[in-house]
This record gives sequence, structure tokens and C-alpha cells, in this order.
Amino acid sequence: MPLNASPDYDDRRLLLVSYWLVEIDEAGYPMREIGFTAQNEPILFAPTTRNYGLWTDSDRIFSQEEFEMLHEFPFNVTWNRLLESTKQVAL
Repeated sequence: MPLNASPDYDDRRLLLVSYWLVEIDEAGYPMREIGFTAQNEPILFAPTTRNYGLWTDSDRIFSQEEFEMLHEFPFNVTWNRLLESTKQVAL
């Protein structure tokens, strides 16, 4: 991935990500993503005007049968908090 497409997604930060939550549409295309550390702290998120993302900037199509759905996780609240704290703008 070109660094200018997602400057915050450098090797150091990517190595800290233990898991991702990826919001997908009905067809399985990634819409938004949040990367978390092993301590459950969100450290990366996309897409924004600053970062296109890892999953959201790929041609990956997710199958709902392959992954666990987490409907109870407050994705929107977490996403909006990250967006506000960094003063980035969502794409």
C-alpha cells in the first residue's frame, strides 16, 4: 500500500493491530474499519481524507459465513469518537 494513501498505517502501527472490526455492506464490501491493539484500544481507522485504509482500500469481499458478526459492538460511537478526536473527515 502506498504510504501516501494511508500515512497513519505505517509498519509500526500495523504491527500493533491485533484485530480489526470491519463494517461491510450487504454485498460484503468493506465500508469502514477500525484496528485495535491487544489491549482493545483503537489505533487505526479509515476511510478518511487522511487514510484510505487497509481493508477499505482493497478489493476484498467479506463473506458473512467466514467471520463473526458483532452487532452489539458500538461501532458508530467508536468511529465518531476517533473521527472527532483526530479532526479528520470521513470519505
